Amino acid sequence: MKKKKEMLYYLPFALLLLAELIIHWKIDLNVVGGDDTVFLAYSQEEGFSLLPWLAERYMTWSSRTAIEAVLMLMVNLPAVVWRIADSFVVVIGAAALTRLLERREYREYYSFFISLMFLALPYSYMSLAGWIATSLNYMWPLAFGLIGIYPVRKYIEGERIRLPEGILCTVCLIFAGSSEQMAFVLLASYGCCGVYLLCGKERRRIWQQCKYYLLQTALTLLCFVYILACPGNAIRSASETATWLPEFASYSLLKKIELGVTVTIKSIFVQENIGFLVMTFLLAALIWQYRKNWGCRIMALIPAFIMLVFTEIRQLLGSDHPFLNLNTIEGIGLILVCGIVLLDFYILMGKSPQFLLVSGVYAAALATKAVIGFSPTIYTSGERTSWVMDVLFLGCVAVLLSKWDFKNKQANIILSMALLFACAPSILLNYVMCA
Repeated sequence: MKKKKEMLYYLPFALLLLAELIIHWKIDLNVVGGDDTVFLAYSQEEGFSLLPWLAERYMTWSSRTAIEAVLMLMVNLPAVVWRIADSFVVVIGAAALTRLLERREYREYYSFFISLMFLALPYSYMSLAGWIATSLNYMWPLAFGLIGIYPVRKYIEGERIRLPEGILCTVCLIFAGSSEQMAFVLLASYGCCGVYLLCGKERRRIWQQCKYYLLQTALTLLCFVYILACPGNAIRSASETATWLPEFASYSLLKKIELGVTVTIKSIFVQENIGFLVMTFLLAALIWQYRKNWGCRIMALIPAFIMLVFTEIRQLLGSDHPFLNLNTIEGIGLILVCGIVLLDFYILMGKSPQFLLVSGVYAAALATKAVIGFSPTIYTSGERTSWVMDVLFLGCVAVLLSKWDFKNKQANIILSMALLFACAPSILLNYVMCA
């Protein structure tokens, strides 16, 4: 029985890897333009040396030193290396998210659901600035960042972190911390873990067994400081402002926040966001199961209904939607819907650690996208900046599954079929769009 459960746990990851290899083999990397071509040209300049180039890059353009070091290596290798490596990284991301949030006794369900939803994520986003460059800047830091966060779970559960495991998590954390979005996620994760332990019954253990946790927290802080202190980031921002959005320099703080919220709302409701769609419908189903109060049940249906209207029904009607304006009733209403999701989390979970966890993951998801409002490339970056948010929504789904009754086999079949139905169009679209 145990061997069967182990096989069922790992099988979805194997199938996800096979599917990703098929998709990656269809991708045309011989496209002129994009950052892949730019980085290849850098590496072929006369007298090029990686370390001096990275140092100059930090001073004049970007703090993503670890990412760009790997990127320079990858663009000079045969294309097959990236196809295989990136396929494995997608699976690593799915497996790390599963391991981070699963209920151990029902882990085979988690691996199936999360692998299925990962396959449905719009991977064509990774083509927007060159396949290799975009995937290394968004997918790779996310996957390795989830590994870097894993000690948080082990620490809360009182499990010992072995030396090889600790080294792996530290290396992954340093690489992921080179990305601004993941540096924020890492800092929030370790910071919230510390607050939770200090406010709970485990505060003594922080001082008794704190060495590795404090090391990871310190490294996360250093990654954040490294980004904030980078002279190149300010230079790049000024250059991109002049190139893409000259009026950005005159925007107030409130205006930038408004822009960030606007693009976040657009990415959720106007684009087909499979993670948010599944999250809202699963949340509604669980509240209907656990709460008999009709007010709570109606409140649970609002986000799911609005999400359905703005994705499936709007697409069926063939209507296009302009860039959302938060000053309209529609824009304000959609912000309220995002707030109602938080209220629904509380209705379902009450004052529990699960509520704090799912709310934290949800807030982090929204924040990683909204921060793009502080970039002058807000209109030109495209949906690739939504990638971390989309995956964190899957994290919310994983937390919600902790309330699912997996002993009910009939309910499990219904949930599996519903997920297959919801994800199938996106999976097919992925296969077509990545060609």
